[in-house]
Amino acid sequence: MNVFFGQAIPSHNKASTQFSQVEWGPTLHQTDVTTFINESQHPEVHNSLVISYLGQPTWLTSDLCEIKKQHGFATSLAKAYQTHGPDCVGFLNGGFVICIYDRKEEKVFLAIDKMGIGRLAYQENNGLLFSNSIKTLQRFSLHNTSIN
Repeated sequence: MNVFFGQAIPSHNKASTQFSQVEWGPTLHQTDVTTFINESQHPEVHNSLVISYLGQPTWLTSDLCEIKKQHGFATSLAKAYQTHGPDCVGFLNGGFVICIYDRKEEKVFLAIDKMGIGRLAYQENNGLLFSNSIKTLQRFSLHNTSIN
């Protein structure tokens, strides 16, 4: 299974885990307040949005299909999110896990497909940690990782 992991902490709390660029290479996108690791699709930055996703979703609208065809899925997702906000996932078909971090607003948007094919576990504790694997979440968590 490919690692899909993210960490977003409030800007006033700098107690984040630091990850090695040597270990993760281009699969890692890290700032002072966010970390995204995605071994399947490298996280991409589009203006103030950091986009990370798993899966091969398809668009249900021709305009977003065309953007995906010309510029890739992350670009089309950035455009859809800027236009429709969280409702953009309603225009997707297929299995996926999506993370969009808006650096300007300091907000994280997480979504999985309607059928629940994509898996996502998360933990809120002085920020947000999420992963497609509970074991990965437990490995990188700085806090209690018992499941409730």
